[in-house]
Amino acid sequence: MTNLEKAHKINRILMRKLHSVCEEYGVTYFYDSGALIGAVRHHDFIPWDDDIDIMMPSKDYKKLLAILNE
Repeated sequence: MTNLEKAHKINRILMRKLHSVCEEYGVTYFYDSGALIGAVRHHDFIPWDDDIDIMMPSKDYKKLLAILNE
């Protein structure tokens, strides 16, 4: 397994966890930039991309920070 494949595997784990927390607490987020292109075009990460780009409204970001600090 290459380092990039390892990064994709870890990113999938992180996104599943983030999605679970956001869904449980009603926090809105969405993919942006390369992550959005990858999701639409490849139904996965862009093969050469090694990060996740997400966005959320500032009120949801503040809510997420409060949840994570608990």
